[in-house]
Amino acid sequence: MVAKEKRMSSDSSRYSLANLSQEVLIREAILDDAQPLSSLYNFYVKSSTATFAVQEESPEDRRAWLLHHEARKMPVFVADLDGRVLGFASVSPYHDRCAYAGTCELSVYVDPNCLGKGLGKALIDRLMEHCRTRYHAVLALICSENDASLKLFASRGFKQVGRLQEVGYKFDRYLDVSILQLILPNSNGSKR
Repeated sequence: MVAKEKRMSSDSSRYSLANLSQEVLIREAILDDAQPLSSLYNFYVKSSTATFAVQEESPEDRRAWLLHHEARKMPVFVADLDGRVLGFASVSPYHDRCAYAGTCELSVYVDPNCLGKGLGKALIDRLMEHCRTRYHAVLALICSENDASLKLFASRGFKQVGRLQEVGYKFDRYLDVSILQLILPNSNGSKR
């Protein structure tokens, strides 16, 4: 992560997406992305069960989150179209117990005006490039009513392996969570 300047690096990739007229850059997040990431995340906090957060976060909260991810060497990638953040995806620890070191959790958020245009797939694919050399198992915990996210992850090879019933409460109702998993063949995940 770079403090201010945006740069192309080996961790940047360009994607031509079928429904967008321009190439989208998938790059590592920088601290200057805290404001747009916070705004995008807050959209889902207020209007969706894509996150179980119920209080909006500040850009400072997101900045601290970015720094925490950087310290743990867990990437955050953004979909950037001419300097505008259209989505982001992150790798987070699944659990802090040592035996889970080869397992991570993925999260993806896309600008609601850009859904269905391939950004989620591009972000997951970029994260998976990172995960293949570091993890054995990759998880996604998705609200069971979020059909679009379930289909997105299934399209990238994830399989539903479980369902937690009524573990979340948002918008005056209990919510189930589907557990999706992808086992990475020939990974070095146990040596993270």
